[in-house]
Amino acid sequence: MDAVDLSLKLMSEVNLYNHWIFQNIEPYLGENILEIGCGTGYSTYYLLSSFFVFQSCNINQTIYYYGIDLNKERIKQAKDFINTYFEELIFKKKLIVNFIPGNAIKIIPQINEKFDLIFIDAAKFEYPLYLEAVRQKLQNSCIIIADNIFYSNKIFSNNIPIHDYNSVNGIKEFIRLVLDKRYFETIFINVGDGLSLTKYNKSM
Repeated sequence: MDAVDLSLKLMSEVNLYNHWIFQNIEPYLGENILEIGCGTGYSTYYLLSSFFVFQSCNINQTIYYYGIDLNKERIKQAKDFINTYFEELIFKKKLIVNFIPGNAIKIIPQINEKFDLIFIDAAKFEYPLYLEAVRQKLQNSCIIIADNIFYSNKIFSNNIPIHDYNSVNGIKEFIRLVLDKRYFETIFINVGDGLSLTKYNKSM
């Protein structure tokens, strides 16, 4: 398999993975969405398509989406991509998109929204800090999805490379927090590099 074939194979696998995630979380989607680590908008596309392409969105419903990424160039690419693809929905104000460059931990407290769905795919060592940042921004029954939760299975290993130590410890601390049954119900899904699916229960 040459480099081109390998790249196409990897792109196909990523495509199928994103389809699987967002088709399966469709029942949990709400009106206010936060994506921490939106990158160039690839996962954003699948996330929003869960409403508009798979037709789960009520015709009278407006979706509010917030995407945060540290990299300004990625944010620009994401904004251009999503604004182009969902141009008609944005024009009709059925979809309100907000792409914000910067540190999510500092930005989230400034957002005047409570969220129904939060998707996390950013710096792994900061996963617990993201959770802390969103604690006051959770609607009851908010769903929090964290990607790469197995971290190439390194969270199961006793021999962690030094350069992965902070990331693995961050993920383990995040797992400990979302397993707190006073506030959360969490399951782990063995797909891709692992997903955690957490439901916030204010009344628990």
